[in-house]
Amino acid sequence: GDELRKVATCISSGSLIACEAFDDVGLFDESLFLYYVDNDFCLRCADRGWSVYICRTALLLHQEGFRQKRSFLGRSFIYRNYGPAARYYMSRNAIGMLKRHWRHGRHSWAVAHRLAGDLVTTLLFGRQRWRLMRSMLTGFAHGLIGRYGKAPEREN
Repeated sequence: GDELRKVATCISSGSLIACEAFDDVGLFDESLFLYYVDNDFCLRCADRGWSVYICRTALLLHQEGFRQKRSFLGRSFIYRNYGPAARYYMSRNAIGMLKRHWRHGRHSWAVAHRLAGDLVTTLLFGRQRWRLMRSMLTGFAHGLIGRYGKAPEREN
């Protein structure tokens, strides 16, 4: 019935993954360290002919950041209140996702849209916005040059 729905990507928390998929596609890319690890895996699965489904009736409590509703010039925005380390990894790995998976047009558009939205909302609403922006810009640069893995603490 309506319980299962095919999707392009999903979070890997609470996922059931066939062992054969890992044999065919490989493991999660640990060089991403945080953020977009599951998106990358799902898109690599799609490239090898595997499908990803979500169960619409399953319940998983998973909180991604602390969301706040904010307003600017009469428009409402959702601001994801992440710290510098999270902003670094999200920015770096978003650039990496765009480089790796550009042929997945719809998904690439969603990644680019979130990245642009995070940039704008961080500038508008972020506490310590310049520190957050520095982390994001460092992440952009590292994504462009292909520097992955866990970042030294001083760069976050």
